[in-house]
Amino acid sequence: SILAEGDATLLAGPGSRAPVRSLPASLDAAGTAMVGRADDLARLTEMWKAATACRGGFVAIVGEEGAGKTRLAAALAAEAHRSGAVIAYARCDADHRSARTLLDQALRSANGSLVAAQAQGRPGEALGIGVGRHLATWSQRWPVLLVLDDLDRADAGVLEVVADLTAEVTSSATLVLGIFRSERGDGGRATGAGARLAIGGLSSQEVAEVCALYGDAWTTDDLRRIGAASGGLPLAVHEMAAAAARQAMASEVRAAT
Repeated sequence: SILAEGDATLLAGPGSRAPVRSLPASLDAAGTAMVGRADDLARLTEMWKAATACRGGFVAIVGEEGAGKTRLAAALAAEAHRSGAVIAYARCDADHRSARTLLDQALRSANGSLVAAQAQGRPGEALGIGVGRHLATWSQRWPVLLVLDDLDRADAGVLEVVADLTAEVTSSATLVLGIFRSERGDGGRATGAGARLAIGGLSSQEVAEVCALYGDAWTTDDLRRIGAASGGLPLAVHEMAAAAARQAMASEVRAAT
């Protein structure tokens, strides 16, 4: 069965109520600017359009820490949410390392639960197949976007369940996004099926655009230094630009007193 002995924490929950079409908090990037990534977002949008035409599947977003993988997924989720899709999100962490707890977290983010998926499944059905069938049922009324974050932390068993789930939704209006952290110089780890989108550092022009969010007094040397030190990774660029802007403001305050 889907539930193993001792999974009592999965038993309470929303039951079989219809999914809600809200944007999970982890994917709500309102008020934050995404610089660059236009080509990457366009590619994801095309994959989403294909999924809404019942050509579902899996996309791995791979990149170093701070490359903006989740931010990119959030941009697609915002588009999908505006069109009325069901958005589900889960993150593989210390509390959600097993396939059961990870997928239950995802289903709960859209007002479902693993128990409801099991109740509507077939006796002896594998976990990934059962949840995939459940999402495919949802997608008969609304397209479904499932975002699974930090899958690089998952073991081979969890990735196998995700692969089973993906195989079950390929003829439905369901797209699964798997987010994988890679280290510099490697390609990251992902499931063997589906598309792969590797994202790297921003261009020098995009680094300048990020810095401009924090002021307009940047010299060419400033921008070159931040670009080199950050490797163009958006999170690092934001942090360095913010720190430099705070330092400049503090210097102005001291000079004025």
